[in-house]
Amino acid sequence: MPNKNYNNGVALERRVMKDLKDKGLAALRTAGSHGVADIVAFHPRSLTDGLVDILSPKDLIDLVLEGWQRLHDDKVLGDFLYGGMQVAKGEQHEYTIHCSPVLSVLIQCKRRKR
Repeated sequence: MPNKNYNNGVALERRVMKDLKDKGLAALRTAGSHGVADIVAFHPRSLTDGLVDILSPKDLIDLVLEGWQRLHDDKVLGDFLYGGMQVAKGEQHEYTIHCSPVLSVLIQCKRRKR
């Protein structure tokens, strides 16, 4: 019997990764890591061009959160993190994304019933 919550979480991560790819970024899922990030996003040229910053941290975060509603500061997890929210069709779920600009963007996805 499949785990419905796991499958929904994976589907959300894949949707976020597709959105990032459409924006010209590369993304990797850290499946089963239970760590800080569910997805690591980066500009593909930042690795092939010798770890140079193709985008500034602010530009990278702006690109990742493009199309997401910005979260109010008190809803963001901590310092040097940025957050956004999308509401699913039918407004049954909201998706929250938290991003941290380093050399890449570490993304943690949350799916919550409304």
